[in-house]
Amino acid sequence: MRVVFKNILIGASLCFISLSAFFSSSLAQNALPSLVQKGEYLSKAADCMACHRATDPSGKPFQGGLAISTPMGNIISSNITPSKKAGIGEYSLEDFSNAVRKGIRKDGTNLYPGMPYTAFSRINDDDIKALYSYFMLGVEPVDIKPEQETNLAFPFNIRTLMIGWNILYGQGASIKLPDNASQELKRGQYLVDGLGHCGTCHTPRNTLMAEDSAKYLSSGYADQWRAPNITSDDISGIGGWSEKEIIAYLKGQNVAEKGGAAGVMAEAINHSLRYLSEEDITSIAVYLKNVPAINNPEQTMPAYEYDGKELALSEIEYGNQKNPRGFTTADTTNGAFLYNSVCASCHGINGQGTQDGFYPSLTHNATVGMDDPRNLIGVIRLGVDRYDGDRRVFMPSASYHPLNDDQIIAVANYVRGHFGDGSQTITYETLKTIEKGIPSSFLIKNAAWLFVGAIVIAILIIIAILRRIFLKRNSV
Repeated sequence: MRVVFKNILIGASLCFISLSAFFSSSLAQNALPSLVQKGEYLSKAADCMACHRATDPSGKPFQGGLAISTPMGNIISSNITPSKKAGIGEYSLEDFSNAVRKGIRKDGTNLYPGMPYTAFSRINDDDIKALYSYFMLGVEPVDIKPEQETNLAFPFNIRTLMIGWNILYGQGASIKLPDNASQELKRGQYLVDGLGHCGTCHTPRNTLMAEDSAKYLSSGYADQWRAPNITSDDISGIGGWSEKEIIAYLKGQNVAEKGGAAGVMAEAINHSLRYLSEEDITSIAVYLKNVPAINNPEQTMPAYEYDGKELALSEIEYGNQKNPRGFTTADTTNGAFLYNSVCASCHGINGQGTQDGFYPSLTHNATVGMDDPRNLIGVIRLGVDRYDGDRRVFMPSASYHPLNDDQIIAVANYVRGHFGDGSQTITYETLKTIEKGIPSSFLIKNAAWLFVGAIVIAILIIIAILRRIFLKRNSV
């Protein structure tokens, strides 16, 4: 009887173990796709594709190779597919976390903060695991390394210098929320300061190219574009925008009497923001409305409040060619002539745009009214290409017409003079300054000489100390 009971007990135990293993395995299999799916969503929230895409539009996702412009030189984005040959296929979860949150590669070398690890340092452990799962299991391996490698000029090519920089500036700028902050507000901050790394562009940089915490989100640069003030200030920032308007803008829409995104911000919408849930987009808007206001004393009215000038019929100058592209073979720099020939057919003679907002108004437009002409120049030169949901919003670049540099300047001055703040004239020198990209500090511009000078001074100090020690010993 004991033997029978013992056998029954053993059998029941084995059955229980088998069933437990089966259910555990099933749960793991069901949980894995969910984790990968979460990681895919987070990769969009973090805008990974915007930088880690190929230079060729036909390239594979996360293949890398894109050149990211910085004052120190171009940083080439890496292949982050699970390829063991060219990507991060050999990375463990810890390796992945170190790269994303600390800027340290698997081989121990330091990444440059062109990879926004100072913001990603805020990503929590669960989200890192989800991201790792997605990149290892949900991304197609691409066994192609970028054709170029990051090769910055001296002394920025010395990656070990980043160790000291990371000690000082290892985490991006942010603000402290009140203890009773809502979950929506906390989520908004997590997305803005962490995954979304908004401060990477929208927060000004100090002399060492770190985010200036005292000027959090008060306007920075991204390549040849100006990232505007997005604090809650009513004049310099977005305090005059409603939450609904901010949400619409982040989704890629043209916002009536405010404007729409272009350039680097349009890329962020295309690759990231348009994929976010309604809850997450709303939490971002709620958070931005609560960011402490920072005012630019030189700015007396919001960039989007300029009414523009309504032109009399006698003031309108039309192109006199049947082919609207034909006249641009000439070297005319008459801004009115150029505007009415290549711009007015969409934006209207008085810059009023269309009633449905598909072709935006140039009056009450933040891009036109901004004191810095970078974004207006960028739109004219490079055009607009972004998505509003599944609808493509497109404006051809200057090369389509085509317009030369002097004509671009003439159109920009005409638009600013008639529809925005025309108090400052754009010159050829202005255009060339914009082409140089992000402004750099004296320290960055002269880093090589200053670095060599510091080494020479250090050597001289050491020699002086050794000489003094030697003379002191001889005098005894």
